[in-house]
Amino acid sequence: MLRLPDIDIETSWIRSLKDSALAGLTLV
Repeated sequence: MLRLPDIDIETSWIRSLKDSALAGLTLV
């Protein structure tokens, strides 16, 4: 059960990372 929050944090981190990458690609 303690791992669920970790997974949530990982997912949100990956999501924000993808968003940043997409934003960077769009800017370029």
